[in-house]
Amino acid sequence: MKLIAIISFLALLIMPCIAVPDSVTNGPYKVKFDLGLPHNVYNITVTDPIIKETLGGDEIIEYSVDILVVQNESVQTARIGVKELESFPASVPASLIGQTIEQSLKELDGNNPSIFNFRSDTRAIDGASGAITSGDFKVANDVYTTVYHAMYLMPSDPTLSTLVEILSTLPWEEGTLSLLKTIHVEKIR
Repeated sequence: MKLIAIISFLALLIMPCIAVPDSVTNGPYKVKFDLGLPHNVYNITVTDPIIKETLGGDEIIEYSVDILVVQNESVQTARIGVKELESFPASVPASLIGQTIEQSLKELDGNNPSIFNFRSDTRAIDGASGAITSGDFKVANDVYTTVYHAMYLMPSDPTLSTLVEILSTLPWEEGTLSLLKTIHVEKIR
């Protein structure tokens, strides 16, 4: 009996040390991720969906999850946006989707005169072919912050019309990389 009590007590001590991914629901989407940070250093806010219209007249519905991290006297943010598009261009083969997204990000981010040390690459995100850019964004005189911008098409959507976009100012090794490696978005209804 004492052995069972000791094992139970040790299990209770170990439980808080086990990382538990965050899981939030926004509209019809469940977003899971693990920042690899203690839960007491960040807050998660789920925003109401926003309906936008593209230049071509298509409707886009965007669901967002905002993360605010406060630690070591600094503040960083991340935003996970899930956008329902009319459709991704059907002319793009699946094998080139990551490269196509990377090219779009290069045009969007790489041409911004406020971004220095611009870099881009393709990478797998949530089991899909996606892309990421990074650059140092000037926020004040001689003050820069590194911004990461990633996109991928939700792999469980056969129409390729659900885009997941991640913007992060979290340091690469202290939040952004873990977010990219653990994010999973699924449609639940």
